[in-house]
Amino acid sequence: MSAALSLALAGGGAALLAGALLVERRRRRGLFELVSRGKEQWEATFDAISEGIALVTANGVIRRSNTAFAALARRPFSAVVGAPLGEALRVEREALAGLLETAVAGGHPAPIVLRSDAPTHVLRVAAAPVSRAVDGATVVVVVEDITEQQALEAQLIHSEKMAAVGTLVSGIAHELNNPLTSIAGLAEFLLEQSAAGSSGREHLRVISEQAERASHIVRDLLTFARKGPAVRASLDLGDVVRRSLDLMRYEMQRQGVAADVTVAPGLPHVLGDRHQLQQVALNLIANAIHAVAGLPPDRPRGVSLDLRAEAGRAVLRVTDTGPGISDEVRAQMFSPFFTTKAPGEGTGLGLFVSYGIAESHGGTLTVESRPGPGATLVLTLPAGEAGTTPSPAPATVPAAGGTATAPRRILVVDDDPVVRQVISALFAREGHRVDAAVSGADAVRLARMEPYDLIIADRLASAGDEPIAAALARLPGGVGARLILSTSDVRRDSEERLAAGVRRLAKPFDLRELRKAAEEVFGSAE
Repeated sequence: MSAALSLALAGGGAALLAGALLVERRRRRGLFELVSRGKEQWEATFDAISEGIALVTANGVIRRSNTAFAALARRPFSAVVGAPLGEALRVEREALAGLLETAVAGGHPAPIVLRSDAPTHVLRVAAAPVSRAVDGATVVVVVEDITEQQALEAQLIHSEKMAAVGTLVSGIAHELNNPLTSIAGLAEFLLEQSAAGSSGREHLRVISEQAERASHIVRDLLTFARKGPAVRASLDLGDVVRRSLDLMRYEMQRQGVAADVTVAPGLPHVLGDRHQLQQVALNLIANAIHAVAGLPPDRPRGVSLDLRAEAGRAVLRVTDTGPGISDEVRAQMFSPFFTTKAPGEGTGLGLFVSYGIAESHGGTLTVESRPGPGATLVLTLPAGEAGTTPSPAPATVPAAGGTATAPRRILVVDDDPVVRQVISALFAREGHRVDAAVSGADAVRLARMEPYDLIIADRLASAGDEPIAAALARLPGGVGARLILSTSDVRRDSEERLAAGVRRLAKPFDLRELRKAAEEVFGSAE
């Protein structure tokens, strides 16, 4: 072989080798780019996961985390790596010890729920072993913020509790209202028979007043336990506040709290629902009492209620001598389920509900509080519309033994014998003829035989498979128009939409209310 040919072959081999090296370099570059893109995609996915993820050592030291974990830890991303897991999450290290030990041993422990030192910060923490250690990390930890979820669950549980309380209170009210009706009725009946100045008259008056007080408490319980359609009327806000304060007298005496009420001249009436506005007043008074209840003995415990007209609106200011309200509490005090009371002592709904009631009445509920002792909650309501008048006062009833109308035929329907006795005694004494029935079925049978001028029936009296109101309304002669239903919960009956024209009387009722309702029925028939 000539020297020229050998040189040519040698040159060709070098070219082939160079080509092979170039191909290998390109292949490696392609692999590097592929791995680099995969790494970027993995890191992007890792950081996009909303749950916090961290790779930790057996001792709980963080070797790597995603951005969500840093956000949950409330630290800069660079400060998370190298920090102990418990310190990063602001929880006790011992609380995580069992979780990490099980995962390091190759197990899959059940997630645990921990409360962070940060306020209202609840975490669910899960852990699992990794198949191959990464920079000394042998456990992957997943952290989820469930603060909002727990709040929603608590709200659902509370709503279910309130529904159960509503059912329970309605049943209790019915059981209490019958004896209260009997006590109030008999006391008033005996008062009418007693001579003025007699030794027992004062005792009877006390019994009558206390029975009325108990009846108001039962009605307020029903107001809190059950929501119904608002019944708007022109109201004296001062009267609503004074009655609310009377309901809180016992609690104020127990806590050693002094209270005073000032009603400035010219306070306008407001158009509103008495029960809802009373609920607002009670909530404001209760919060003021709570604010001063913890004061030391040498500090005055006082609550003042000031009502006056301002710019054509009725304004109620409830001021306490407590420690005041911090900016942090002030920013959240009208939020649902926010409370400064100890667990089990408050639901955090009082001011939230009151705020909504104020808004629904076209008013506002605000707070006035400066640094230092004392705070003032301000309820502002628009004055009643022009032409509205206050709710009428109870009608004057006939004097004892007098007869306001000609003798009537009356049917009383109630399963409580004492209630039947009281009502029958009242009308029989005034010259009316009174029949009594224990059940709704007996009442319907008697109403078919006798054209009664008035039927007073307990709403729960059943006439077979239907309510007594519906059964009587089907009888000829317009019996339904001459019916008065006694009920433990007028607002609930409004929801059930009882037959139009049926009058209702809330138990426990006194004889004045019953006489007035009877006179309305007798007057409509003439």
